[in-house]
Amino acid sequence: MQIIHMMSCTAQEYVSGALQKLIRPPEQCPHCGRSRALHALAYYGRYLSGIVGKITIRRFRCRYCGGSVSMLPSFIQPYRFLQNHLFDMFMDGRSNGDTVRGQELLERGWLQFRREIPDLANVIRTTAPRSPKSHDPERWWRFLRLQYGGAAMITQGLVMAFQRTMFGKYDCHRATPPPRPILCPNYQLMA
Repeated sequence: MQIIHMMSCTAQEYVSGALQKLIRPPEQCPHCGRSRALHALAYYGRYLSGIVGKITIRRFRCRYCGGSVSMLPSFIQPYRFLQNHLFDMFMDGRSNGDTVRGQELLERGWLQFRREIPDLANVIRTTAPRSPKSHDPERWWRFLRLQYGGAAMITQGLVMAFQRTMFGKYDCHRATPPPRPILCPNYQLMA
């Protein structure tokens, strides 16, 4: 499982300051719901556009259920090599990719966003009836930008409300942790 960890730093600040070491576990295990159950497990590397080498992602494991959770910094788009601020600039028409590879990633992101609009529209319209009636991607981008802010906040909002990103279903996250089972004090196993 993955949790998007809201951060106010850039990818460069995260890497240069080794900020993954400062990330603390969530208060509750997202798998079993127990409090103060997560402990440090490991780190893993992930490539990201505009960064030389890999960035480091923090992982935790539950001491009760054994489930693990990684803390994805909010400046990264899930399932993509994109930094959210670069996608914001690209979508707002302020910037092209710094490299041919960067431009290609941004254009592929735009194409995937366009393909996702019909499904995204169906889901969002259940709670936002004033959303765009057409499937015009520019209108949807302006609508999402107005509702949430930049790509990081759009992703956080869509994941929490609909378990999806601007680019598709987000299978690594549950909107809310499952309820903790209630055990009666007089519960006995039947033989």
